[in-house]
Amino acid sequence: MSEFRKDRISRLLVSAGRAFCLGDPNIRARLRSLHCRRVLQRSDPKRILDAGCGRSGELGWFGGIAPIAFPLSMQFPDALVVGLDQYEEITNHNRGCAAKGHLRNMVFETGTIQTARKYGTFDLVVFSDIARDAPRDSKLIQDAASLVALGGALVIICPTTWRAVWKNGLAWVPVETGFIPDRITGMLQASGFEVQHVSPIFRKWGASASLLYEGVSSLAFPLAVLLFPVLMTLALLDMHVSCATGEALIVVATRFVG
Repeated sequence: MSEFRKDRISRLLVSAGRAFCLGDPNIRARLRSLHCRRVLQRSDPKRILDAGCGRSGELGWFGGIAPIAFPLSMQFPDALVVGLDQYEEITNHNRGCAAKGHLRNMVFETGTIQTARKYGTFDLVVFSDIARDAPRDSKLIQDAASLVALGGALVIICPTTWRAVWKNGLAWVPVETGFIPDRITGMLQASGFEVQHVSPIFRKWGASASLLYEGVSSLAFPLAVLLFPVLMTLALLDMHVSCATGEALIVVATRFVG
């Protein structure tokens, strides 16, 4: 079989997988994006920063564009969405995806939080899956918070001090890193924010679906793609069935005006 034919078949399989999964089948990335969009349903930001935007896998939209910045650009089509990442390779990849999708309201930058200051302040800053530990990363959160305009919102998704493991069923084990609600709430209040919402995510169903997906994917990724609709349906219960324990927190806070 010629290389051209192999490449064409590969591209067809990727396209088929993307259509089948409606985008990247990474359950954790999809859940973070869904939770973020849900807490912003009543918002109308005009300037959005996704600080640490990352990228999706090859099955993601347009070849793997940033998994939160892109849905926000669709949810708020009149807003400017800035995706920031420290790696030039990721920035270039996202720029290529945005060009492929003819996305007019997205720009991507390489650098630290300080790089985004050239845009001024933002009505919404998303800081997802970047801060991992309270003592080490509190300065990162404060830097991201400093880019929120008066009256604007900050959405943080960060790990808790619990991790889900599979031991004859789902079990929760404590870990030394992560955040607790009171700690991150106090940190934001001290920075001039009013915390509107704090809740655990990747709870029983989201964590179970994620662990199952990761286990199957490590054995055979095509099988994980085929099972994705079932596992994602299970994961969606994470957004509707309450549970006090989860692997991550989603926090929404607004900056005081005056």
